[in-house]
Amino acid sequence: MTVEAPIAIAPLQGRRILLVEDNPVNQAVAQALLSRMELSVTVVSDGEQAVEMMKAADFDLILMDIQMPVLDGYQATQQIRQFNTDIPIIALTAAAMVEDKQKALASGMNDHLSKPINLAKLQATLAHYLVDGRELSAPASSQQLITTESNRLQETTKMATVLIVDDMPTNVKVLANGLKNEYHIQVASNGAKAIEIARSSTPPDLILLDIIMPDMDGYEVCRRLKNDAQTSSIPIIFVSALGEALDEEKGLNLGAVDYISKPFHLPIVRARLRNHMTLKRKTDLLEDMSHMDGLTHVANRRQFDETFEKEAQRCQRDGHYLGIIMIDIDYFKLFNDNYGHGKGDDCLVKVAGALNNQIRRSSDLFARYGGEEFVVILPDTQPKEVAAIAEKLRVAVDQLNITHEFSAVSDHVTISLGGASELIESHQQALDLLSKADQALYQAKEMGRNRVAMQK
Repeated sequence: MTVEAPIAIAPLQGRRILLVEDNPVNQAVAQALLSRMELSVTVVSDGEQAVEMMKAADFDLILMDIQMPVLDGYQATQQIRQFNTDIPIIALTAAAMVEDKQKALASGMNDHLSKPINLAKLQATLAHYLVDGRELSAPASSQQLITTESNRLQETTKMATVLIVDDMPTNVKVLANGLKNEYHIQVASNGAKAIEIARSSTPPDLILLDIIMPDMDGYEVCRRLKNDAQTSSIPIIFVSALGEALDEEKGLNLGAVDYISKPFHLPIVRARLRNHMTLKRKTDLLEDMSHMDGLTHVANRRQFDETFEKEAQRCQRDGHYLGIIMIDIDYFKLFNDNYGHGKGDDCLVKVAGALNNQIRRSSDLFARYGGEEFVVILPDTQPKEVAAIAEKLRVAVDQLNITHEFSAVSDHVTISLGGASELIESHQQALDLLSKADQALYQAKEMGRNRVAMQK
């Protein structure tokens, strides 16, 4: 995916969005786009879950799919309108006929957006309903900012980038002219320049690579790129006058995804590029999804581990505080044993959604640590602030009021939390911080549960 860097439009930052979508790939795409706007996103997979989540937590807007199991989007909207008439509900669906839009509005929805997602329309619609209730056209400064960012983001999302590497200007010109209407074009006339571009802050999505070049041939360029973790995932297609089967085999064995012989036929080149670009987008989506917990749709343990390592290094380098909160649902095994694992999963989804809604800063991370355990990373956060955030998290779950007759501490679901925060001076200190937060969680349980304990 080319959707990566955050777009910081202040009026939208931190607003709480409930995304109702049953398709995992659509979930990942929408969540990635919404996260870029620094919105707080909670995901549920059907209309019934949406109704329950709306009863349990506060949101600023709902993005609602139509065709879903259990309750469809129309039915879910009608039920939500029985107890909440104010929240904007936007249909986000492949159903794009006029009658579909009319049915959406008749069910109680406020607006309708069609799939595939048009980023400019999505952002403009969110701004219309979330920016202090004002129309998008006022004030002019807000409109200009939103329009500029939307246009820029839509353009970068629509057109992928292709790097053409060839020492013959004629070949470069033919390929560039043939592809410029579909892709952003980068050009390198030698292997060293190609590697430099691939390692830059604006790497290509795919590389068309000649083999016979001075100083460094295409095989060596491919070998170096595939041996570098920063560039190894960029697809490479060889475009070469070497047409023997052994040449093609060598290129593919080095890690290239395809081999096109010269003289090439432009329609064939375009078709192969489209196929490989589609495959790359799907691969990128799967990579994004691999960082998401399949049940609760919050960050998973892998995402936590990677983020913790990065933040620990940054805080050590800059001499900043790093805060950690470990969270455990009280007597969750008894909940599962007595209510069943289906209800247990529903409980995990609701608790995760309520907790995630309390994490507002884009630099923070809320993740499922495993089972009924969750964890929060709070960069640049001192102990008193960590304790205050932990108490907000505890209250958020307490207010869900999920019945738990088998808990020894309350008649509803509660959580225990352990917090720790220190000025990071070494990597080992950061690792020890996790243990200290875990020890604090143990103390919270020993003290009676449903409470916050901080490191001693």
